[in-house]
Amino acid sequence: YAGNGEWLAVSDWEELKILNAKSLERVRTLHRPAGVGKFDIAALDSCPKRGLLAAAYRDGEVRLWEVGTWREMGSFQAHSGFVFGLALSPHGNLLATGGADHVIKIWDVNALPVDASAGPAPEPVKELRGHRASVFALAFLPDGKKLLSASADGTVKVWDPRGADPPAGLPNQNKAIWFSPAGRQLITAVDSRRGLLDFGGSQMNLWDMTTRQSLGSPIPTTDSQRYVLGTVSDDGQLAALGTADGVIDIWNLQTRQRRKRIEVGVNVSTHQLAFSPDGVWLAAAPAMIHHSTSEGGLHLWNLESDTYAPGFLPHSYAPLAFCSDGRRLVFVQKDGIVQVSDFPSGVLLVQWKAHAAMIHSVALSPDNRLLATGAEDATVRVWDLASHEKLLELKGHLTGIPAMAFAPDGKTLVTETWDSTIKFWHIATGRELFTVEGFRMWGFCVRFSPNGEYLAFCGDDGRGQRQLMLWRAPSWEEIAAAERTEKTATHARSRAR
Repeated sequence: YAGNGEWLAVSDWEELKILNAKSLERVRTLHRPAGVGKFDIAALDSCPKRGLLAAAYRDGEVRLWEVGTWREMGSFQAHSGFVFGLALSPHGNLLATGGADHVIKIWDVNALPVDASAGPAPEPVKELRGHRASVFALAFLPDGKKLLSASADGTVKVWDPRGADPPAGLPNQNKAIWFSPAGRQLITAVDSRRGLLDFGGSQMNLWDMTTRQSLGSPIPTTDSQRYVLGTVSDDGQLAALGTADGVIDIWNLQTRQRRKRIEVGVNVSTHQLAFSPDGVWLAAAPAMIHHSTSEGGLHLWNLESDTYAPGFLPHSYAPLAFCSDGRRLVFVQKDGIVQVSDFPSGVLLVQWKAHAAMIHSVALSPDNRLLATGAEDATVRVWDLASHEKLLELKGHLTGIPAMAFAPDGKTLVTETWDSTIKFWHIATGRELFTVEGFRMWGFCVRFSPNGEYLAFCGDDGRGQRQLMLWRAPSWEEIAAAERTEKTATHARSRAR
C-alpha cells in the first residue's frame, strides 16, 4: 500500500502498476526510462508520512516516486546485483537495501540524486555486514531506531541503523588490552609478522574513545617490536609485557618508566598474564591449547614485596581468571577440569569436571557468582561458582570457544568461536539473543568496556583489512524493549488484517 492506504502498488515484471485500493482500477504505470533494460522488480516499500514509494530491481537499481503525483524523486545503483530487501524508515529519512551480496546498505534519502547518471554515485551512510547469504527482507521498527533483517542463512538480525553497526574499526590493531574504568580510553596491540603480538612503541597504542584518535604509545618507542604478550592492571597503572626469550617487564604507564624486570627463563609467548584486581600480584600460566602435553604450572610474583612463587599450583594452565574480590583464582587442568583456589595461599577450594573436552576460555560474572566455561567441543556451560552446580548449557556454536566475556551488568554473556561467530546469550534464561557474523576473526579476544557501551573484538571488515572492531553492544534492556516493540507492531498488524 502507498500513501495512507488509498493506493496499491503492484509489480508486474519490470512494470510498477498503481491501483486505486478500493476499486482496484489502474491509475498509473511507472516505467524505467527506455534503454535501461528490463529487469524485474524484486522489492517494494512505502513511507506514508513522507509520501514516498520505493522499488528495487534485480539489477541492483532503486527508484523512488512521490505518492499522488508519481513524480520520480530519485534513482541510483544500490548494489551490483539483485536487491531483495528494501525498507524506508518511518519518517522517510533513511532507506535500507539488501541483496545477493549479503550486505545491507543504509542511505540518506535526502542526499539521493534525482538522476544518478548526471553526477557521482551516492555513497551509503553505512554498510551492515554479518549475514552469510542473500538478504531477503528488511523492516524498520515503528520508532525507526532498529532495523530487522532476514537472510537465506536462516538468521534474523537486529541492527542500529545509525549507531556503531557495523563495528567501527581501529585499523591494524589486533587486541583490546585494557579499557579505562569510564570507557574513555583504550590500549590496543597488533599482530607482528611472526604471528605473535607486538607491544612496543608504535605497536602498542593508547586511544581516545571519543575521537577514535591515537594518543601514542604508553611506553617508550625504543622498546618497539620486542614484546610478544602482555596485560594491563585494572586501574591502568601497570603493564606486564613478556618477550620470547623469557623476560617479563613491568612498566609504570603513568611515568612511562620500566619498574621491574623478571627473568622467567622460558618462552612466554604462549602463556597468559594476569594482574590480581589490586595490581599487587602478577600471574603467568601456559595456555592449555599450546601446552597440553607439558606439566603446566602457575607462576606468581608479588610486585610489592618482590617475591616469586615458582610452580605455584602445579599442573595448572590458562585460561585463568581472578575473582574481583581478589580472594579466589580460577584456572583449568587437563581433561576439562576446573579448579578454584584460595588466593594467595594456593589452597585448593574446589575442583570439578566441567567438560569432556579441553577448556579454551573462562569468564567470571561481575558479582563473582557465575563462572562460564567454553570448550573445544563447542559447548558453553555456566556454573554456580560456590556450589559448582551447572546452571546452563548453551548450544549453537559449531567449533571451539576461545574467548568469552560477561557484560558489565552480568545479564549477557558473549562467546566467540574459531569459525568467526560471536553470540550473545541471556543469562537468566539461557536464550540466544543474536549472532554477529561476517567478520574473519583474528586474535580471539572479546572485551567489554566497563560501562558496557562497546564490545571489542578483532576481525576484518570484509575487504581484507584487519581491524580492532568496536561494536556498540546493545544492553539486555534495549534488546528486550526492541522485542516488545516488534511484538506490539506484529499484534497490531494481525488485528488490522
